[in-house]
Amino acid sequence: MKSEKQKLNYFLLCRNDYIELLDQGKITKQQFNDKNLDLFDRLNLRPFSVLDSFEKALFNYNYYNAKAKQALGKSNRLREIGRLKQARKEEHIKLNCYEQKDIATLAMISLQNQEQIEAYPIRLHSRQLKDSIYEINFKDKEKVILHSKSEKIKDLLCEMGVFHPVACDSLIHNYVNHG
Repeated sequence: MKSEKQKLNYFLLCRNDYIELLDQGKITKQQFNDKNLDLFDRLNLRPFSVLDSFEKALFNYNYYNAKAKQALGKSNRLREIGRLKQARKEEHIKLNCYEQKDIATLAMISLQNQEQIEAYPIRLHSRQLKDSIYEINFKDKEKVILHSKSEKIKDLLCEMGVFHPVACDSLIHNYVNHG
């Protein structure tokens, strides 16, 4: 596998396979994230600086989401053992990754026909996240259901007329509400 395009296509296939395994309960959320991180390393494919296709933006979204979750886990472990300076560094990495994830989300929205996008707040069991997370469903894309807290993205979705304010269960309810 040599070309960037081949690597990207392989990533997309593996992504869907991993989502299937997760949906079937064959892997945990942590294993899902670990598989994605391993895949990024094996492919030696780094985030794209120019997001001129939906697929590139989706790759960046997944890359930065996985890296943010990795940094969050490291930060929590470091806090537990009293290494607060290193924990703050990981927290900074997490926030940067979430910012990059939002850039990828905005690119996907701009590259998509607005009739194929729907967004809405989701019901969550977490009191901490209640009323802050919304879902973006790209209706014509296989297994592309994103989540965000970004007010900038929400404002854009509202301007486009695709954000519905009534909270719903997530299309991937079991994923967002369980370990």
